[in-house]
Amino acid sequence: MDKFADTVKPVTIQPDQVSSPTREQPQVGTADTLTKLAREYEFFTPALICLLGRFDRDPVVEFNHHMPDPDAALQPFELDLDKPLFDLPPGLLAGRAVQWSRRLYGIHRERWPDCRDFISGITMMAADRSFWARPCFYELALPDHSAIADTPLLTKIPTVTVTVFGLSTNAAFFWLAPAAHALGLVTLKQEAPRLDLQPFRASSFGLPTTGGNTQENQRAF
Repeated sequence: MDKFADTVKPVTIQPDQVSSPTREQPQVGTADTLTKLAREYEFFTPALICLLGRFDRDPVVEFNHHMPDPDAALQPFELDLDKPLFDLPPGLLAGRAVQWSRRLYGIHRERWPDCRDFISGITMMAADRSFWARPCFYELALPDHSAIADTPLLTKIPTVTVTVFGLSTNAAFFWLAPAAHALGLVTLKQEAPRLDLQPFRASSFGLPTTGGNTQENQRAF
């Protein structure tokens, strides 16, 4: 049984985004739980970039465009879950409605480092320089509801590791905090700007150079 057959979708490149052909459907096998899929794939969410970063493109599509791979099995894919993992509102992503509470992205482990570094290297800025933002990333262990449903007797809650892209801006630091209990929803937290992830200094020009990414790895949008 392939429980995800109807929910796994390739990350396609639309004609109005870039002049590249649509990618083929990625082949994710016949695994029926996220835990089993995680043997070959990394899961992640760029929700905060898209909801709070004033980013008008799909960062995963941008990765697919700038660093394409002809092998369909190595293409990133979208996965809209039956049950929510995140306490997040819906939003528009490049003109498409997305339920961020249920949306995950997946990519083959072989390509994950390139995808992770590309997305974390994005720099967002307003035309008048009043807003700067850049991502950071960290991992959370989230409940695998697909595995829970398939397990008649649980001795512990099965979990799957998901990489979260947090967002550091000149106004605030946004991140997703672990749930208060094992089956709870991950919640959005807002803190004062983080000095170690500060996206710019008042006297800076050009791309930000402070924080975890080098200037060479950053991409301004």
